[in-house]
This record gives sequence, structure tokens and C-alpha cells, in this order.
Amino acid sequence: MKHMKSGFCCTCVIAMLLLSIFTGCGSDNNNDNGTGPGGSVAFLSDNANPGPNSVTLRQQSATSSSLILDVAMVQVQNVYGAAFEIRYPSGVIRYTGYASGDFLSGDGAPVSIQVAENPAGVLIIGATRLGDVGGINGSGNLLSLRFEPVATGSGRVDFQNASLRDPNNNIIPGVNFLGGSVSVVM
Repeated sequence: MKHMKSGFCCTCVIAMLLLSIFTGCGSDNNNDNGTGPGGSVAFLSDNANPGPNSVTLRQQSATSSSLILDVAMVQVQNVYGAAFEIRYPSGVIRYTGYASGDFLSGDGAPVSIQVAENPAGVLIIGATRLGDVGGINGSGNLLSLRFEPVATGSGRVDFQNASLRDPNNNIIPGVNFLGGSVSVVM
């Protein structure tokens, strides 16, 4: 009986090892969302080289399982805060989170960034410097938005109801907000 038990355990271990090898257990193929080895996600900005006084969406990175878009400030002046919506095709990509950029806090000022999705496909974003610190000038990343592909398709990712504000809460005039298009192949 003892031999049968240990033989059975050895057989179980070998079977599990073979099963894990054949099913790809522990592999690094980044297929955790079902995009498959040939799947892809990509973003194309409306303008790869935006002019001064622009806010643009730029692809930071893309894999078969994720897309990270930067909200990039390009040669803006006296910015204390930003408020806008990002509208995206929720049937093609799903919002999964954000990371703060360093633009507003570039001189060490404290910053608050809030992102809420309501409804699916609409991100409501507010970002501001805190305290009596004045506006900031230049270029940099306001924040990065993370998405994952959910279905084959394409669509627009655009700003709406967008504004930059100065330290007196006045809208900064003449700012160009530039979106782009996303495409997913599963």
C-alpha cells in the first residue's frame, strides 16, 4: 500500500508538471486579457509635434494587454490647474487607473489630482496646485492614464469641456487640446 501511495504521488507531480508546461503556466506571454499572441493596441495622436500652448494625448507605452497615455503639456504658461473630460470608446478599451505626472509639482508645490469615471467611457479629471504658489510654465506630463483592451475595434479618444486655469482661476485662452485614435486587435 505504501508503494502505491508514493507511486501515485509521483505520478500526480509528473502529470501536474506536464500540464503546466503544456498549458503555459507561468509563462510571460502577456495574454492575461485574452488578446492572444498576435493581439495589439495602439494610439495615434492627432499631432505628433504640437505647437506651444497645447495639451495633447501621447502614447507612453502599449502592449497586447495595456495602453498608457500621457496627458502632456506643451509650452504652457502660468498654469495653476486643469479641468477636462477624456472621452474614449469603452467598448474597445477599459480605464484601469492613473499615475500623477510631474508637471504641476515641478517646483516642489503640492498637487491634487482627481480622476473619476462617470459613465463608462468618460473620465472627469481635475488637477491643481495647492496653496499660494503661483502658476507654472513649460512642458511636461500632467498625468498618465492606463487602459486595457477589451475588444477588437477602434475609436476616438478626445478632450471635452477642457480648460487650463491661472492662479486667479481665470481660463487661460488659446490652449489647443489634442486627442487621437485608438485601435485594438484581439
